[in-house]
This record gives sequence, structure tokens and C-alpha cells, in this order.
Amino acid sequence: MNFYWNQDSVINLFLDFLFLGGLYLSLKLKFKPNTDSFFDSLPEWFKIIGIYSLIIFVISSLPTFSSFLFIRYSWILFTVALPSYLIYLTFKTKKLFIVLPIFLILLIKIEAEVIEPKNIETSFIHFRSDKINSKIKIVHLSDLHLDENSNLSTSIKEIQSFQPDLILITGDFLNDDRFTNYILDFFKNHYSASVFLVDGDHDSHLNWQTLTKLDHVKMLSNQNTKLLIQNQLINIVGIKNKSFKDQKNLDSLLPNTKDKQFNILLSHRPDIVYLDHIEIFDLVFTGHTHGGQFNLPWVGALTTVSKIPNYIAKGGLFAFRGTNLVSNRGLGMEGHVAPRIRFLCQPQMIFLTMDPKEKN
Repeated sequence: MNFYWNQDSVINLFLDFLFLGGLYLSLKLKFKPNTDSFFDSLPEWFKIIGIYSLIIFVISSLPTFSSFLFIRYSWILFTVALPSYLIYLTFKTKKLFIVLPIFLILLIKIEAEVIEPKNIETSFIHFRSDKINSKIKIVHLSDLHLDENSNLSTSIKEIQSFQPDLILITGDFLNDDRFTNYILDFFKNHYSASVFLVDGDHDSHLNWQTLTKLDHVKMLSNQNTKLLIQNQLINIVGIKNKSFKDQKNLDSLLPNTKDKQFNILLSHRPDIVYLDHIEIFDLVFTGHTHGGQFNLPWVGALTTVSKIPNYIAKGGLFAFRGTNLVSNRGLGMEGHVAPRIRFLCQPQMIFLTMDPKEKN
């Protein structure tokens, strides 16, 4: 029950009604009064919602269940079930002050489902290296998750205005394979920059041959490539999503440390930084975390599906484990059962400018 419609909405509505129906039936249960117990002294609606939420939390947290299902049920509980009960309570008690939390919840729901997902933050980052002898501009995109609700027109204009030398995309292109043409249109917008891609969790059915038929677009799947940009030799290594834990695979792609080339690593998952020898790379570009998508004030992301610290998952450039890690919150949102929400976690594009290191 969200302010959008996509290819997963039918099954998600079924799950929502199943959850709300179960909650309604649970509210019909009666507890034996026991005033000696603090629990039994609580309002009945509070007890049952609490118990039901605990059951859902336990079930959806099991390894065989999706954590995204737990997030979805939590979101429905907060933005649908709770305000519905508060509306009922308002009519029953005639106490109008109850309208205030209803209004607040509605604002949060609109912000998270409608406003923030479209409010893209462009992060301008400057990086200096003694391996660079001239300015090089890089655009880093990740986790586009394209579907019928996506609109890349503003992003395309900003990228064209930046005039990058290199565009790097770290996986999760589509939520629905029918929208492959969205990416093709994106690539065809007269970029003079070379585009390098790696796959993500949601890209197993993607037709890579269709995407890479353009001369300036190249897929790197446990491969490396070298190119000259502004008379500067750049070595780019791309890691296949399923190989992010494979130390032998990374070792086979390690550049020669005697070379003075600038070394870039592309990986969908940021956990690759926990492999050995990662410090050989000058920049590591990653995605996957979405910055958590839903962040609480003073708490941050509830989950990032990653081992990296939350402060890194929030996006940006960080010195970490001997290398320079570029973490991107992504442009899109999870599909399937996960609620398509962003709260205190804007979509992100990273525009990185590399300059020669200043001499003392």
C-alpha cells in the first residue's frame, strides 16, 4: 500500500492485505485480565499489536525468510495499520489531538515514497594522487533499479554538463528486464566518455550484449582493461558480483605494483575491501548498500546488507583498509517485496574530479 505502482505491486498488495487481515483478526483476541501484571495492565490494542509485530519480526528475521519482508511489514504497520487505528480512535473518543500523529505519519509516508526518491543528490568529490598528471573527471553511478517509475532525464543533463572523461556503473541496473531500453537511451545521450560496467545482484537476466553493443560501453566481468585518458594510463579492474569474496580471483587480476599506472577497482559489493591486497588499488568504486534507504535520526541505517560501517554506507569517499573507497547510495530502490522508500537517504550520483597531487 504505497503511493506508486510497479510490476511487483499486485503480489505486494496481496502480502499487505494478508498482514493487515492477520492483524485485524489478532485484535479480536481477548486476554484474561490480570491487574497484578504490568503487561495485562496495558491497553489491549497495544498488547496485541506488540505481540503480532514480535511474531512477524521473529519469522521474517529467520534465514529462510527475506529481511525485506520484515521491513515491508514494519512499514505497513507504521504507515497503514497504526494511522487506521488512530483514525478509529479519533471517531470513538472524539479527541481531535489524535489527528496530529496521523498527519505526521502521512507526511513521513509521502516524503519517503514520493518526494525523497526523486530528490537526487549530486556529490562533488575531489581526489588528488601523485599518479595523476592532469585533471580527470569521473561519474560514478550505481543501483539504478530501473522500472516504470524511473526518470533519468535530470541525471542525463547533469552528467552532460559535467563532461566526464569516464563513467563507472557498479551494478543493479533493472528491477524489470522490460526496461533495458531505458539504459540504452541513457548510454546513447552522446557521451564522449568511456563507460565501464559491472553486474549486481539483480542483473542475472540482463542482456549484456544489448547493453554493450555501443562502442564506448564495456562490461568487465573478472576482467581488466587499460586506457589512456588525458595522456594518463588508467587500469580498470571489474569484479563479477558473485566473486566479491573470491581472494584467488582478485589476486589473478592484481596490477603490477611496479607500474606507475592509476589503478581502479569496480565491484558492486563494498565488502570486497576486506580481501587482502586491496590497498594496491588507488580507488575502489562500489554500490549495493543504498545507504540503507531508510535512516532514523541519530541512528542511521537499520540495515545495509553489508559489513562496511554505516558511516561509509552513507556514501562518499573514504580512506579505508589502505585504499580509497567510493561508496554510492545509488539512484534507485529495491524492488520485489521491499518497500520502495527512501527516508533521510537521498538517491546519489557521484562526480569525482582527480587532480595531480600538490608538490610541497
